Amino acid sequence: MTTRRYALAVAASVLVLGQQACGGGDDNPPAGGSPSSETVAPPASAEPSVEPSLSPSASGSASTPQSADPLSGKRQLIFVPLVDGKEQAGSVISVTPAGRADVTNRDGDTALFVPVETRPGSGRYLLKTGKLVEGGEPYCLQVKANGSNPLTVVTQACDAGKITQQFRFQRLKGAYLISSDGVYLTWRPKAKFGLIAEESGEGDDLTSWRLRDRGAAGIPGGN
Repeated sequence: MTTRRYALAVAASVLVLGQQACGGGDDNPPAGGSPSSETVAPPASAEPSVEPSLSPSASGSASTPQSADPLSGKRQLIFVPLVDGKEQAGSVISVTPAGRADVTNRDGDTALFVPVETRPGSGRYLLKTGKLVEGGEPYCLQVKANGSNPLTVVTQACDAGKITQQFRFQRLKGAYLISSDGVYLTWRPKAKFGLIAEESGEGDDLTSWRLRDRGAAGIPGGN
């Protein structure tokens, strides 16, 4: 009987030692919880994922090259007036049925113009109509005297020798001042004549214009 009790005691001791060695007798999980609840940090060398921004060409929203020169004679443009530095939505220079250039909300064919240099490097441009033609030839904008009334702008047959058809572009904070023989294209929306040409210093500040590209020009002398 003594021998049997000794054998059982030894067996019980061996079983306890085995459980302690294997950790099976510990009811508390390791610090940090179970593996399924752990957050795995990325490697130190990993960089954050950045979603690439779409360029105009990738998104398909831009139809013209970013490097296109608006004064190259190869692009047709619309001229948008700025008031207090802000573009005026729905306002562009266009040709009226009477043949006068004025600021209107008609931004179709009558609002397309192509600046074409009178000769390379001159800095003087004819403003040719992009779509309006007669006998296959475009018109040109020209400053017109009106007696005691303000100077206005009309369409005439193109003549590069006429100084009243020669325009200059002066860059001004992302826009342009447009002048002809010392007078500037200026929009007076509340006045009788709207778009006029006046000398610098007359009345309020001069109007600056944003040139918006509307594709390749397709007129004689504009290719």
